[in-house]
Amino acid sequence: MPHWYRVCRSPIMVLHAVIAVALFAYSLKRRKGFAWRLPLTVVVAMSISYLLSHFFYQPGATGEAILTQAFIQLANYLLVLGIVQFCLDESFWTVLYVSTSGMAAQGLAGCLKTIVKCIPFMNALAYHDLGILPVDMLCYGGVFTALFFIFRVYTSVRQEAVGSRAKAIVSTVVLAFFLANSWLIRDYSNGSIHAYVVVTNVYAILVQALIFLVQYNVLERGRLNQHLETMRELMHEQRMQYESSRENVQLINEKYHDLKKLINDIQNVIPEKELSRLKTSIDQYDVRVRTGYEVLDVVLMEKMNLCLQRGITMTCNLGTADFSFLDELDLYALFNNALSNAVNAVSALPEGRQRYIILTAAQEGNMLSIHFENPCYERLEFVDGLPQTSGDPDWHGFGMKSMSHIAEKYGGVLSAAHHNGSFQLDILLLNQKDPDV
Repeated sequence: MPHWYRVCRSPIMVLHAVIAVALFAYSLKRRKGFAWRLPLTVVVAMSISYLLSHFFYQPGATGEAILTQAFIQLANYLLVLGIVQFCLDESFWTVLYVSTSGMAAQGLAGCLKTIVKCIPFMNALAYHDLGILPVDMLCYGGVFTALFFIFRVYTSVRQEAVGSRAKAIVSTVVLAFFLANSWLIRDYSNGSIHAYVVVTNVYAILVQALIFLVQYNVLERGRLNQHLETMRELMHEQRMQYESSRENVQLINEKYHDLKKLINDIQNVIPEKELSRLKTSIDQYDVRVRTGYEVLDVVLMEKMNLCLQRGITMTCNLGTADFSFLDELDLYALFNNALSNAVNAVSALPEGRQRYIILTAAQEGNMLSIHFENPCYERLEFVDGLPQTSGDPDWHGFGMKSMSHIAEKYGGVLSAAHHNGSFQLDILLLNQKDPDV
């Protein structure tokens, strides 16, 4: 490599590592003054790294030389850790996690660069004063770009799970393993035996890939655990909501019957015209639903009353559909989530638009199909086949995921479509208790 690059190699590694950290930390919360904090700390860290390498680094494969080289590499890691801690307003565990990931990415790109330099043309280019730059861009830029897209699903949004202590400890352990392993497979031939260089660095890349696989699994498990906890919380809230709705429906029925009795008692007291108007006013809230399933009765009565108040026409035809194989809470969650989304969507429509909700169900053998439909003129974004709303994408998304999981639980499927100003939600369920299944 060029003389200037060899002299500045250690601070350049710090710069590469900082760039790699950005792949994992760009969505995290930044400290005030980030615009000056980052360049200042990078310059200071690179200067310290240069001084340490100038005064302490010893080339060669002696025990003392290996110790000094390990010291420089550890110092660079601590410098990168300090940069991230100074620039990001995150917990120490989050900082440790992304710093470790960045150093691991830098090490992976460095191994690839060593292999690429075994190609005569690339090796000659790497020894040119300016030719080393495109080599670095190819190797480091290529690896960093690939890792960016691989981990984008996790890094594009800030996730609290990334800051967990367990993840940071796992990252530190695997990084320590890689650093120790890198000295065992280092090139003692000083580049004279290309086959040895290729084999040892391919091995190092495989080890590094294993590190990222571990981190990927840790992130995936953290994400799934987050979703599981959210789903549990949602189910708990739905259970509480069901109990509250059932009590409210019972209270409404009691009050309605009390009012009917009161009207009968006073019908000879007030004028007949006023009495008729009062009866009409009360009768419009007499929403009676008798499906044979208490859970459905509660949900439908609640939503029909809500539609009545908001001027929404709700058409319901369940036919002879059999819901007996569904758990009560699952049945409530399906209809409550679907109808709540529909009511909210239709309620937001401007004056003059059609305001309706259609609910139908059909039974064919052991297959139960449920269809929801309502007008929808806004543009919807679909993620993994499920609609997301701009107002509350996270919670709305979990409501849809909850219904999708329930459909899968009963061997069915949930599908959503939006076309010609109409949003349609179809749920297909399988009665697995049917002896013919």
